[in-house]
This record gives sequence, structure tokens and C-alpha cells, in this order.
Amino acid sequence: MDGLPLPYVSIFKDRERVFPPLVLRRLGCVVACDMLVNNWDRFPARQLWSNEGNPSNLMMSCRNEKNEEESGHPCHLVMIDQKVTPISHLPMRERYLEKVRKMCSNPNFEWLREFLVTMCGLDIGAEGTHQVEEGFRKALELLAAGEGKVLGALLDKVERRVRDEMIKGKEDIIPGDVIERIQENLQKYTAFISEIIEAILSTLHAHPDPVDL
Repeated sequence: MDGLPLPYVSIFKDRERVFPPLVLRRLGCVVACDMLVNNWDRFPARQLWSNEGNPSNLMMSCRNEKNEEESGHPCHLVMIDQKVTPISHLPMRERYLEKVRKMCSNPNFEWLREFLVTMCGLDIGAEGTHQVEEGFRKALELLAAGEGKVLGALLDKVERRVRDEMIKGKEDIIPGDVIERIQENLQKYTAFISEIIEAILSTLHAHPDPVDL
């Protein structure tokens, strides 16, 4: 893997090199993506999850000076070990959806500023925290711009691809109960993400001003 786990970027010392505005905004996008699939163990986002975070699931790849001159961006994010975590228990799922609604209507990223100080010794400051929030809001705007249809189409594409590559033509090899579980899990994952999309969109429509729609 070309990069360093987040706790090790402190060796660079220079906050502006590691966390320029573009990288901070992308951090906000990563939080939005994690929220969308309930990838709960990367960040200790207090409005969504109760955990200490796993900073090693986010890596920083910092290019050399030549590549920096060519790209203009010395560091970029590399996400690893993300997963969809559907919630089957109805009351718990509704509680999570309510947390998503509150996060979308009034996001607060002070926890991320504290997390970065603790994990890599770099303080992004108030302006950096604002950049993270802007990235989060931008991710929501992109989702809202297509009313979730683009992401919905992507989920359908993933579902078809799994069927075509994992199941089609292999019915004689894969036991029938395994095929059923694969199909059930696909439906469970897509249905869960669709519910989160609906919760996000309903919140944005009810509170348009905070995300500048």
C-alpha cells in the first residue's frame, strides 16, 4: 500500500503539507461516505457512533516534490477496510436513521479536530475544521443533486455485477443455500443504504439552508 496510516503522518510536522484544504474537504467526504454505509469503526463521529475510531483505516500518501509540483497536491487520502454495516433490528435502525438526519441538519466536526490532534499530533484549527464540514456538505449536495438516483443506479450495477461474476454459470458449483444467502445479503445491503439515502434527502429538503442547496 502506497501510504502511511494516519497516526504516522506526524513525521511530516507540517500541517499545511499533510492537511491542505483539499485534503480536509475530502476528509469530510469520507465521513459522509462512512455515514452512508454505516462504516462505524473509522472515525469517532459522536453524532453517529460511540467508538474510539480506527485511524489506520485511513492512510495518507504523500508524494515527492516532483510529483507535488505536477499535481499541486502533496498528499492524498487512501481509504481501506470500509464495509457496509446494515442494521437489522428495527428500533436500532430507526435510531441510526435519526442520527443521520441530525448529522445532516447540524454537523459538528470538532470531534475530528480533536481526533487528529490525538492520533497524529496535528491541529487543523478552526479553519481546517470548517473545510472538513464544507467537504461533508458538498458530498451531501452531490447526493441531493441527483435525488440519489446516481447512487441508486450504482447499487443496482453492483448487485448485477455480483450476480454475474459470483453466481451466474456457477449454480452447479455453489450450493443453493449459499446463493440464497448472497442474494439475501445483497438485498439487505441495498435496502439499508436506500433507507439512509432517503433519510438524507428528506433532511436536506426540510433544511435546505445549512447545505446551500
